[in-house]
Amino acid sequence: MRGTEHAPRGQKILVVDDQHDLLNLLQICLSKDHNVVEVAADGLDALQKLSSNSYDLILTDIDMPNMDGNELCNFIRKACLQPEVPVVAITAEPWLATAEFNLVVNKPFRIVEIRQVVEDLLGRSGSVASIKW
Repeated sequence: MRGTEHAPRGQKILVVDDQHDLLNLLQICLSKDHNVVEVAADGLDALQKLSSNSYDLILTDIDMPNMDGNELCNFIRKACLQPEVPVVAITAEPWLATAEFNLVVNKPFRIVEIRQVVEDLLGRSGSVASIKW
């Protein structure tokens, strides 16, 4: 992000990954940009959070135990949990991304890339922007 521009206060992001260190890193970095960041260890944990919370953006790994990121995204889209919420895959294996993700980000990534994805998808107004990478 440039200068002092930040996502609006109250943007709620769910980060889903089975790598604890990555969850902590993303939670800390995205929170510093005035986002409310919650984490889930896998797709099933994310579904529990989605059943009682709404989110402005979901960042998910694909290769996870119990329920992978493709299954999570498909469930979100088809079960009408929050079908309009942008879902971004973050993966070292982009060829595994078969669901209707808004975007796929390759691991390893630079944190500035994730911050830019959040800014581009949510924009300053909080509405979902259409982006092509």
